[in-house]
Amino acid sequence: MFLIWSHSMASLVTVETAQEYPDQVLWIKEVTFGEKTRKGLDKKLREGEKKVFLECVCALLNSGGGILCAEFRNPEYNYNEDGIGKDLEDGLNTLIESARIEDFLKVTQQENKLRFYVRSWFSAKGQARLCSLSTGLVQRSGRSALVLSPSAAMDFLKRQERGQYVSQEHRAKKQKLMQGSDDDIYDKASKFYEEEKAQLNEILDFGESVNVEFKSFCSEKNLISRLKEALPRYLSAFGNTRGGFVFIGIDDNTRKVVGCGQNLDPDKLKKSIEAMRDKAMNRAIHIHHCAHQTTWCPEIKVFPVSEAATVNDQRYIVAIKISPFCCAAFEDDPNSWELQEGIVSKLKCKDCECRFLLFFESALNLQDSPPQCQPVYSIEKTADLQERIFPGSICDKLLENYPEAFATLTNHQSNPGILIMSKSWAVDISQPGNKDVIGEALLIMSEEYPKLFTVVKKETSELWKYAKETAFHLKQKLVNLGGYTKWICVVPCLLDCNTGEMIQSETAGHLLYPHSYSLGHLEEVKALLRSLVIVVLSFTSPLRDKLGSEIINLLTEEQYNILQFYEGHKSLFIHGLAGSGKTLLAMEKIKKIKNSEQCKSENILYLCENQGLKDFMRWNLCLCDTRSGFMMKGAYADIKHIVVDEGQNFRTEHGDWYRKAKKLAKRSGGILWVFLDYFQKCHTFADGLPPLTNQTSRAYLDKVVRNSKKVFNEMNKLIGVIKTRYRGDMSDHLKRMHEKMTYIPSLEGNFSVIRSLATSMKKVVKRVEILLEQGHSPRDIAILFSTMETKSSLLHQSYVRPSFQHGSIENINDDVVVMDTIRRFSGLERDIVFLIEPAAHYSQSEIEPNLLLTAYSRARIRLYVYHLP
Repeated sequence: MFLIWSHSMASLVTVETAQEYPDQVLWIKEVTFGEKTRKGLDKKLREGEKKVFLECVCALLNSGGGILCAEFRNPEYNYNEDGIGKDLEDGLNTLIESARIEDFLKVTQQENKLRFYVRSWFSAKGQARLCSLSTGLVQRSGRSALVLSPSAAMDFLKRQERGQYVSQEHRAKKQKLMQGSDDDIYDKASKFYEEEKAQLNEILDFGESVNVEFKSFCSEKNLISRLKEALPRYLSAFGNTRGGFVFIGIDDNTRKVVGCGQNLDPDKLKKSIEAMRDKAMNRAIHIHHCAHQTTWCPEIKVFPVSEAATVNDQRYIVAIKISPFCCAAFEDDPNSWELQEGIVSKLKCKDCECRFLLFFESALNLQDSPPQCQPVYSIEKTADLQERIFPGSICDKLLENYPEAFATLTNHQSNPGILIMSKSWAVDISQPGNKDVIGEALLIMSEEYPKLFTVVKKETSELWKYAKETAFHLKQKLVNLGGYTKWICVVPCLLDCNTGEMIQSETAGHLLYPHSYSLGHLEEVKALLRSLVIVVLSFTSPLRDKLGSEIINLLTEEQYNILQFYEGHKSLFIHGLAGSGKTLLAMEKIKKIKNSEQCKSENILYLCENQGLKDFMRWNLCLCDTRSGFMMKGAYADIKHIVVDEGQNFRTEHGDWYRKAKKLAKRSGGILWVFLDYFQKCHTFADGLPPLTNQTSRAYLDKVVRNSKKVFNEMNKLIGVIKTRYRGDMSDHLKRMHEKMTYIPSLEGNFSVIRSLATSMKKVVKRVEILLEQGHSPRDIAILFSTMETKSSLLHQSYVRPSFQHGSIENINDDVVVMDTIRRFSGLERDIVFLIEPAAHYSQSEIEPNLLLTAYSRARIRLYVYHLP
């Protein structure tokens, strides 16, 4: 439970997560409901109650939905007779813009409180991705300044984003053409601004327009305070339109010069206004990858009005020239709210800009998505995955050991639906498991609430807490990750494994959602299953999208099955082809170990051969080390589980690494998983791995999912060469891997071989510079050499000094173009890879195809191979 002091009125808002309800619940103490009663309230109290109420509803709409409970002040109140009050309804209609209140809120009355069941907002066609009480974006419309609605703000930001690819000259020309009949007014206003001359009671020869605004403020006792209120709106409105002028000290009805700032020091007045301007400019946000990044600084002038009555009556004109801003100038942070870690928080300008512009481009087609939903990318269709991952089979172990519990579960399937068993649904959704849980079953059935059955030996308060929290997190992920947009809850149930009886909780009788939360026809069941596929297969990519937001990828069915089927295996060798996703599967296994074994990061060790891969994996997942570092250190007292990556390239010059790793894992009954690919073995020394015949527990990753079609075709040729160079068990193993290999179609990509003169390094650098100018990030590109000596020699001979930011493998997580060796880049990848004279040392020429395969497979999309004559 968290307590939040609402700054809008002196009351406490309480936030509960998975306590009475498996949901996020906001409590407001003492709100007045009913039209007649609210009309009689003190205005300040009425506005304060309205503000808190709407902020709470807004937060739930933007955070996956939930429940708002409000105790009402007036004891005689009846919801069915009195409603909630017109001002509150008007606020809700503004909040959910062009939708019906009933589509997003259901209301029930219980004793002295109302419960508002809030569905998650989702962006239907033409609607904004966020609910906002005010967007904070202002534009000029005729002679007025209008705050944009959420959908209008989204359209505006998208237009601004598209405009980033237009030259400044074209923008200026287009702006000039758009001014039309306002040109004459603008020109006269510009002349008045430049001349800095004004006479008291003079009638100006131009009036207000979309580009010009007058304000008198002559009677303002505190001009500075008034400007603090008004200036941010002026800057936003004119900056977001076509620019223009604001003249303060001009009567807006008569165009008469009246002056302002009587008896103020003009220099101090100007400095005060410039300070206000500078503060307001902080809310002028450049859209991500803005092509212009122009410095926007509205100009301020303060000049005297002549012919004032006396020297002591000196007045001034405050003139503000505002140029158009290339992106988005906000008047204030948007009045948009969400729940962040149990706290009702107001979003900042930049957060809203990113949310409005977030795009979805995958086979999942989550266009109508909830506000928290991130882009999800998949290489397999979720409908197909759904049929294979959730076939409706029941866990054999539960059937065998606990028939009563199994019978209870199957008896609940009275309507069309599916019962999905798992050892731990908490672990499946990346939450900590509970060792006292025997198994869990998720029942998704038409005409019923989704239910999560947790099978246990006995009831405890901790198990009820676990069940509620798991149900809550599953519900949240179905919405915020899976993109489910209907009414949704997940009801937790405890089931006695021996008797098969349901265990009732103290709050079970009170747990009642409106009927709209139950699933309707079978199509709703299927839609929920598609969201569930995304939830259980999802992993967070180390990459970021063009807005810097997280990208969610989905495991392939093959990768998912290895995690599920081999979950209980303490020792396992996973043989995976280049581009089949071994490293990401190692990451996901580490996450599952942490949750299923309930251990800390320092209890798990990730081992690899090169420093770059070690640094890349440093995501606060676990301890990471190289093989050589592992052998040089001591006993690793806290390590219980070990995951080895790129095992084929390990060596034994520092000792028997495998024996040490096996001993550490066995000591605590832990896990030792080894990921490897003999096709990519890039040395001829002993690797320390057990012979193939002794790798009794094996799994295979046969699907290549990373590389573009043209890159894969070249990889396939090398694999065909490599498999012919071995004999015996290794030959059989490699042939089996090649025969089973399948390619999941991806981008066409590019593969080019360039045979050039010694000036090729200059050409490589030039090509990289062009790619960066075209909008590629330095993080997209790697330039790889056979050795560091080759790199130094070629750069020196070509007299090349790259103008772009570049670094070695140690800078893998920085925003740089990586320039390093093929071996040191093993296990990593980039969209675009340049290979410079790739070749093995003459003493190890037999493994040159292996080295080339390793190098080629680093390229996700484009590969350029340079051979120097």
